[in-house]
Amino acid sequence: MASASARARFDPIQIQRVLFLVDREVGWVIGGPHFQFEPAACGPIDPDLF
Repeated sequence: MASASARARFDPIQIQRVLFLVDREVGWVIGGPHFQFEPAACGPIDPDLF
């Protein structure tokens, strides 16, 4: 996401997908996991984040 241009826009689903991967793959680095993701048709979501 940081490499996207300054005008890049991300919808909530895209952001939650990134947070899901960070939380699951390297969550231990940041003291996690921090989120309670649930399966959904559009991908993993955490209702508290959405």
